[in-house]
Amino acid sequence: MNEKHLTPAEALAFEHARTLWWARHLTVHDRDPRLRGKKAPALHCGACQEVYAELNPSNIASTMGSAAAEHIKTAHPDFWTELIAHANKCLEAARICWDRRNIIRPDLRPTLHENELFKNRTNIHIPCPIDCGVTLHDALTSDQIKDESTLQFSDEAVDHCITRLAEHLMRHRRSQIAQLL
Repeated sequence: MNEKHLTPAEALAFEHARTLWWARHLTVHDRDPRLRGKKAPALHCGACQEVYAELNPSNIASTMGSAAAEHIKTAHPDFWTELIAHANKCLEAARICWDRRNIIRPDLRPTLHENELFKNRTNIHIPCPIDCGVTLHDALTSDQIKDESTLQFSDEAVDHCITRLAEHLMRHRRSQIAQLL
């Protein structure tokens, strides 16, 4: 998959699919009957039991995630379609939450904190709007902050914050995301 030509939802779904445990089972023994002529180490899918990627020991980590995402897209198109739909909803929910950032409950509002290590950066803490207890942390440069009191940022910083929030929201159930819409 050429990651340069992905829509934001496809990119989000692709990143999420890289981490799905059921698609990333590692086969390490050459006598495993699932290999059928392929060499270990290899990846096989827990859902369809297909061995879909032989791994080179020098690049297991970099290959594993993208191979799993590609396998899900090609071998499980219905799941991939649902994943894209969920990604679209998460992006929409993240945009809505970002637009409402100044009027939501105070404990769920993003906050700015001084970065003690790098004085030219400010840390932004974005609590999960579902209130799961996770707070996303990121650093912004001073030129990305337009107004600290109203949390106004450059378009680039806003897009980054929305994407980070949507990445986190992908871990939540559809019913929880629907409550944010």
